[in-house]
Amino acid sequence: MPPSDCPPEQPIAALIPAALPRARPEPAPVGDLPPTPQGDGDVTAYACARLTPSGVIRAGKVLTALSWLPHDRVAFTVEHGCIVAALADHGGRPIGAGGSLVLPIAARRMCAILTGSQVLLAALPDAGLLVVHPIARIDRQLARRHGQIVRGRDGRPG
Repeated sequence: MPPSDCPPEQPIAALIPAALPRARPEPAPVGDLPPTPQGDGDVTAYACARLTPSGVIRAGKVLTALSWLPHDRVAFTVEHGCIVAALADHGGRPIGAGGSLVLPIAARRMCAILTGSQVLLAALPDAGLLVVHPIARIDRQLARRHGQIVRGRDGRPG
């Protein structure tokens, strides 16, 4: 403890270096990724959900982006390894309170979505679709890109 008659400590300006300006790095080139789709492929909202033992997912955020409401009826198809949902005039399954959807077991099996699995939900409002992507499929698609990143850090060609 300093004596009570000492002034409080204060930084000495001559000993504190001035901050150096830093240039912003240029964005890295995207490489071989496909161009972002325009128009009816635009995604407004993404969300992750976990499949319950009864096949239910909570999709409130993406359903809001689609302007879908509880009790609206939804029909499901399987396309390109994903479950695709669209509003149905007749039949289909109702959206539950809180934005819950029951994914059909046949569609889950076709896409290898098991109980407890995570899925990525993508709202495509211009097309009026909800796409349910199995996380395992996304992992496989990203594995190549992650390998390029790791190889690039090791000094090997990315």
